[in-house]
Amino acid sequence: MYKLLIISLLFFSCNQSKNDNSDRKDSETFTAKEIYEKAVDATVTVETDNSVGSGFFIDSNIVVTNFHVIKGAKYAFITISNSSIKYNVLGHLGIDEINDLVLLKIAYNSNNKLNFRESDFEVGMKVFTIGSPAGLNKTISEGILSAKRSINSKSYLQITAPISHGSSGSPLLDDNCKLLGIAVSGIETAENIGFCIPANNLKQLISFKSDFLTPLSDVNNPIAIPAITTAPPKANIKECNFQIGQRYLGGIIVALYNQCHGLIAANSDIGGSNIFSWGDAKMLCRSYGDGTWRLPKIKEMKLVFDQSDLLGGLNPKIAYQNEDLVGDWFYWCSDYYNEDYHWRLDCRKNDYALSHGLSGTSSTSGWKHCARPVKTF
Repeated sequence: MYKLLIISLLFFSCNQSKNDNSDRKDSETFTAKEIYEKAVDATVTVETDNSVGSGFFIDSNIVVTNFHVIKGAKYAFITISNSSIKYNVLGHLGIDEINDLVLLKIAYNSNNKLNFRESDFEVGMKVFTIGSPAGLNKTISEGILSAKRSINSKSYLQITAPISHGSSGSPLLDDNCKLLGIAVSGIETAENIGFCIPANNLKQLISFKSDFLTPLSDVNNPIAIPAITTAPPKANIKECNFQIGQRYLGGIIVALYNQCHGLIAANSDIGGSNIFSWGDAKMLCRSYGDGTWRLPKIKEMKLVFDQSDLLGGLNPKIAYQNEDLVGDWFYWCSDYYNEDYHWRLDCRKNDYALSHGLSGTSSTSGWKHCARPVKTF
């Protein structure tokens, strides 16, 4: 079995503000020198207390890198390619552990970002990477897209552009300076073989980007990166590596119904603690994030409570820690047979019970009314 180098590569387009090519046709080509000049200022080096990787801007203050680069880190900062100044990573806005991606919010506003390639691409095309292999920033490599592969039921792009430790999170670009994907691993015993995550996975993560910042200290769950071997994937068998506690699609997995499907809860309560009607709670959940969230059913809210140690931001738990023990806490729920029920969590006794919604619709002193969005996958 091959020994893997984890080295991620994300596929975007080049420096938009310095040389804005967002309107250029994908058929237009540039030399390696031109690619470097257009894209290098959108790339960064990511450093944590235990690792070094690469990344790039997709927005003025949002950097993409691999999740494994910041996994377990207490703090992180970036260095942009045209400066030696270090800028703090404030936290993350989204994590996809399955595809090893993270969106980091930076204490810096960049004028440079990369753009996605929108047209199809084929094996044999020329590709480029710009990153920080071995910590050597602003390093460009050239190669070809050598294959499109399915490994453990996941899609990868195989490239010949040299990549090594420290390249994790580097953008993979076409000769039009557009992003194709993110390199995620290489084979240590073989030269010029690297594997990349297709850019569509990053597009999906961006679509679920949270409006709320989560500190790096809350990122405590390990990522399962699939082992790459020479064996072909099994035909017609869907393999999934989901785990309870994983961050996925803008939230956290709190339950698995089978190998590939389960329940996701939002990272925090929404709407404060004064949501005095079921209709308001329902509207808040439906308008949360990308619009795919909803109010939980009764049994789903119990699953959220059961996994509250994984979630954080559960208002009654915060109150309990702050010794604010006045009144009862209510969480609105819905079910197909009755939409008037919610769960009550007594933070003084640290237990919960089912209560009728009509008993908590008025603004009685001391009563707290909350909502936690969920969705299934």
